[in-house]
Amino acid sequence: MEVGEQGIRFVAEHRRLPTPLDNRFGYFLGGTNRSDSLFMFIWREVSGLAPNQLYRVDVNVTIATNIGRNCAGVGGSPGEGVYIKAGASPLRPATLFANNRFHVNFEKDRNPLPIGGDQVVTIGDFANSTETCDGSSYELKTLSSNGTRSGLVASDGAGRLWLVIGTDSGFEARTEIYYLDGSATFTPA
Repeated sequence: MEVGEQGIRFVAEHRRLPTPLDNRFGYFLGGTNRSDSLFMFIWREVSGLAPNQLYRVDVNVTIATNIGRNCAGVGGSPGEGVYIKAGASPLRPATLFANNRFHVNFEKDRNPLPIGGDQVVTIGDFANSTETCDGSSYELKTLSSNGTRSGLVASDGAGRLWLVIGTDSGFEARTEIYYLDGSATFTPA
């Protein structure tokens, strides 16, 4: 599905990965940052937790990235300037429009900085291990919030939280990411 909202050209769909990873499928998100900050995310409801309980949320996620380290880009690097963030929200995630900008209804830092909000934290960046900047070198990258500053969030009265994983970009051009696998641990705090 592609949405042309304000020239951002969002795409979200299940796709086969490019070569050399084309024996796998992933969830593809793409968007063009035209505003100095673009947050693209996926989410999933988690139920069966204790109601109104504070949890520490640790997330692991595997992505496919085709952007190497130390690449130059408009507004920031297309690798190190695109942060991967993960955590959980006490509300079903939604995008809101206020003050002429789109916002999310959960806590994350406002700018694409390498520090996360209390609910959704930065777990790494989009750069892979190469120094190839032409987008031709795909590889898998696994990121984890374990051992870093994990998010703390309280479940709702029905024992639900919403797992959130996304990119927060300062790179002012197109970002395309594949999410392949992920897991989360919810530990009572």
